[in-house]
Amino acid sequence: MKPRTARACLVALLALAAAPTAAVAATPARQLEWRSCGERRECAAARVPLDHDQPRGRMISLALVRVPASDPSRRIGTVFVNPGGPGSSGADFVRDFGDDLLTPAVRARFDLVGFDPRGVGASTPVRCFASAEEQQTFLAPLPEFPVGRDEKRRFRRAMGELGRRCRERNGDLLEHLSTANVARDLDLLRRAVADRRLTFAGYSYGALLGLTYAGLYPERVRALMLDGPVDPVAWFTGRGPLDRRLPFSVRVGSHLASSDALGVFLDRCQAAGEDCAFAAFDTRARFDALLVRLLEVGPVTADTPVGPLTVGYADVIEAMRGSLTVPQEWALVAEILVAVERAARARAPGAATASAAPANTYDNEDEAQLAIACSETDNPRNPHRWAPVARLADRQAPYFGALWTFLSQACATWPARDSDRYLGPFDRPTAAPVLLVGTTHDPLVPFSGVERLARELPNATLLTLDSPGHLETNVSSACVRRAVERYLIAATLPPPATVCAPDTQPFEPPS
Repeated sequence: MKPRTARACLVALLALAAAPTAAVAATPARQLEWRSCGERRECAAARVPLDHDQPRGRMISLALVRVPASDPSRRIGTVFVNPGGPGSSGADFVRDFGDDLLTPAVRARFDLVGFDPRGVGASTPVRCFASAEEQQTFLAPLPEFPVGRDEKRRFRRAMGELGRRCRERNGDLLEHLSTANVARDLDLLRRAVADRRLTFAGYSYGALLGLTYAGLYPERVRALMLDGPVDPVAWFTGRGPLDRRLPFSVRVGSHLASSDALGVFLDRCQAAGEDCAFAAFDTRARFDALLVRLLEVGPVTADTPVGPLTVGYADVIEAMRGSLTVPQEWALVAEILVAVERAARARAPGAATASAAPANTYDNEDEAQLAIACSETDNPRNPHRWAPVARLADRQAPYFGALWTFLSQACATWPARDSDRYLGPFDRPTAAPVLLVGTTHDPLVPFSGVERLARELPNATLLTLDSPGHLETNVSSACVRRAVERYLIAATLPPPATVCAPDTQPFEPPS
């Protein structure tokens, strides 16, 4: 889960470049018509049933982007990819990064296909506002997460109103957005490219899509590479009565993972000395003091290496959550923190701060994220439950507990449920082994959850990346890429208990 607003400033350089999808007429999934839409890129639009229980009923559209295999004479099939979110564009993922995803050997033997899941991006989308202007008027005043009684009350009311608006504008689409329905779409797409079994690379929430597919169609699995998988039981329902009293965004334990990763960042910064601009005798204490100062003075405008940024307490925490996913950028993050610290020291409490310019394009990622997650996860139905849970979570994981808790506030009153969601089992033997990739200090997914999944999933092998960061695509490890290459091409798994290292370490000067 990753809200994207104008205030998530520290990760601005890490955002995906969102190129527009070429308009392509939708055809039934079994009859994909690919058309050129850029250098070595082909686009298509597929029609799939809104309700898979009524295959001849209303149809919706899915947007796809393909990079054809570079060596067609040795082509094995198609690798479908999903970058996570939920709500992130798989079509943009392949369009923008298709030449770098996986290895050249994999791209030589496979077509690479990304698609926008139902409700997302250029597929039949969830849109809760009439225009980008209306969207920004509603969302821009909201904090990354609320701090203080008044903000929490306004945030709670706003999330209830958001659900009402989404229901009003989307109708029964909201009742058919579960991961299970995306998996059913994926199986139609597999058939459309004439692959007998599915080859899939799923990242973060995209790994949950792979696990759901494996539960629904275990006999149709050729290869599933699942990097940074979330615990599916914790996501959907929890593992016991106590879990059912918690929002899903707390059950999955991401607040604990973020807190652990922040500690790694601060400790490695301190050890790096002059190679980390934010280093101090006690770097953790310096970070704490910065956040206390931001609570005192409110948002500040800082002159940073990436330009002027206006940030407050909650903005820095949300931005750190995103920045911790990419260790190669930690040196830059440290410089930005120094600039924010300088601005906070110079600012008098209560001084006015310029607001960020509103966006002029409609980005539905946040709306799709909530629409998907709230439609399929169990959550408390009392919206007042979130504030006490946030206090408890903050005691468990300072700074990040409240952020992760309030991320799902809208689910308390969300107006739609998908009756066709899949709740397991997630331990069905698959036709081919599954490869899990877990990072030891992942800021979004607890490594302990990945280890547990590896124990519970038959035929699964865990490949460990001993590093901070979220996903190998953000960390970069030749060791992991080679293992994934052998698995996707030849179905050869790495030896059990294999541990890989990253190519570089945080705050390490590039070679």
